[in-house]
Amino acid sequence: MTKHTYERRSACLMSIEEAAIRLGVERSTAYRAIKNGTFPVKVIVLGGRYKVPRLALDRLLNGEELYDTNS
Repeated sequence: MTKHTYERRSACLMSIEEAAIRLGVERSTAYRAIKNGTFPVKVIVLGGRYKVPRLALDRLLNGEELYDTNS
């Protein structure tokens, strides 16, 4: 993987720890929500690690709809 590819991937995804900070919850609370299926955005598993799409979390925090509910 090139440095450019890594930086682009990092820009698109964030760790659960970073997402928890942005949501104002403890890391353990975020992991518990993932386990229970109640984390507010889709979580991706890459290489056994959980990642959160940055755009999805940004949209949630900005009060935007995450999915088209009319379809």
